[in-house]
This record gives sequence, structure tokens and C-alpha cells, in this order.
Amino acid sequence: MRTFITTIFFASVLTLAIACGGGGGGGEFTGAARVSLRISDSYIDSGERILVQVRLSEINDLGIIVKVRYPSGLSYVPNTSFLVLNNDAEIDIGPTNNQTVSGTTYLVYFLSKSIFSRSDDGELEFILEGVGEVIDGTIEVDVDLDNPDVSNSSEFDSSNPNFTGEVEAGIEVVDDDVTATPTPTATPSTT
Repeated sequence: MRTFITTIFFASVLTLAIACGGGGGGGEFTGAARVSLRISDSYIDSGERILVQVRLSEINDLGIIVKVRYPSGLSYVPNTSFLVLNNDAEIDIGPTNNQTVSGTTYLVYFLSKSIFSRSDDGELEFILEGVGEVIDGTIEVDVDLDNPDVSNSSEFDSSNPNFTGEVEAGIEVVDDDVTATPTPTATPSTT
């Protein structure tokens, strides 16, 4: 009888451990940060602006590099970057890099863990303006660890951005100057 009870006890413990994820390491996140992306509109006219919101959570203690890639038919509006923390504090920040290469623009932000204060998450917000036609474009975000042994000024190279988009949102910009169809005019007859 004792063997039977012991067997049932160990089988129950084993079942409970498997059901609760025992032995799997607990699912701790170990990347640079978790990221999501939201834009205020996915279809705009040239001259209109959109709000881009990059939600960051579980920020790594080493700090992070937030790289945003978008088509050259959009332009970053200077002085519109803010880091909004959970306590509703807004920190005025600007991108370290704002470079366009081969029709693609990169905005790069270096964010230390300390800028998030006691919070472990926040939202990077900035505004982009439509300046030219974009058909089937995407705004993408890649978050990497900030290497403390490399200066931020040399850590990002736009010719080799080491970019792997983690999240993206579709965007189209209609440029009336480009997409306008000429109106035919009648030519007077000379008969």
C-alpha cells in the first residue's frame, strides 16, 4: 500500500511540474526589450503627419538601441521625439542618427536603462510627415542591446545597419503632385 501511495504522490508531483512549466527555466525574457508598434494612420496625403508609437517593455539593464526604418517618402519632424513613461512623465529626446540611404531612412535612439527610471517600460513617440509618394511601404522597428564597450557615435553604421525588423506597420503616402492625372483639353478645330 505504501508503494502505491508513493507512486501516486510522485506521479502527481510530476504532472503538476509539467503543467506549470517546471524545468523549462520559467520563461524569463532575456532579449534587449519587448517591442510593439502603432501608427495613427496608415494612409495619408503628402503634407500630412502621423504619430508613431513604439512601446518598449522589459528593458535590458545594459540599455538598448531602438532603430526605426521607413521609406524616404516620409520625413522625421524635428523636436517631436518623446519617451513617455508609465507615470506619464515625458522625456524630450531626439534621435542620435537620422540618415537616409538608398531610399530608406533610419532613426536611431540609444536609451539607457536609467532613463526609464523605476519603470521597466515606456513608449517612444515621434511624428513623421508625408513628403513623397509611398506605395506599400512599411515602418519597421528593431531593438538591440547597447554595447557598453563601443561609443554610441560609432555603434550604428547606416551602410551596414544590422537591421532585422521585429515589428512593422504598413504605410501609404499619396502625393498629389505625382499621382495627379493631367486633364485633357480640347484642341480647337481649324476647319
